[in-house]
Amino acid sequence: IYDVTTNEIDRTLDVAPGEFFAPAWSPVDDRVLFGVAGDAGTDLAVEANGELETLAEGLAGPIRFAWSPDGNLIAYKDAENALVVIDAITGERIAASDTADVVAFFWAPNSQRIAYVTLPSDTGSFSAKPSAQDTQLPVLSWAILDVSSGAIRRYGEFTPTSDELYVLSFYDQFGQSHRIWSPDSRHLVYSELNADGVPQIMLLDTESNFVPLSVAEGFVAVWSFE
Repeated sequence: IYDVTTNEIDRTLDVAPGEFFAPAWSPVDDRVLFGVAGDAGTDLAVEANGELETLAEGLAGPIRFAWSPDGNLIAYKDAENALVVIDAITGERIAASDTADVVAFFWAPNSQRIAYVTLPSDTGSFSAKPSAQDTQLPVLSWAILDVSSGAIRRYGEFTPTSDELYVLSFYDQFGQSHRIWSPDSRHLVYSELNADGVPQIMLLDTESNFVPLSVAEGFVAVWSFE
């Protein structure tokens, strides 16, 4: 851990890294979340003031994870299992998705819900990383997990633009800097291709309207933080 104020290394984490993508600082304090090499896979661990606490063990790497905006919960997804939400202090399991085919997930600003993207039920493996050889874009769908009740609401399928696929490919990084949720935790914004192949910016009302609204032509969109 490097201290920019003193221009010195504050402390070194004496653990072997596990299989994971982007580490994540807590949004409310100096805890840092990352993957550690465990006896049976990758362990999800949090470090604070030199103390290391393991929250989940034996995960199939690579794993991705994200803090809730209030810092009380953590959502993570490994390579084989469902999206899981746990308590950030105890590691207690709070909620989970009903499928392992989760492509990406994003916390709502109120820390009460998670929007996640899934594959169609009859689809096999898929990589969101675009390539020059890609000739057909996948069909995906949104779902919302209510953390407190465990209830899941699903929405219709959509064909993402190539730019949207790029965001989904690196969602654990973009989720820390780009907001797809509106500040009131009600609407989602994303891009898709319509039936004519025209890129559209879509607005999905997650509380009252199951049909997304096209608001403009475009490839990618994000909300302001206020």
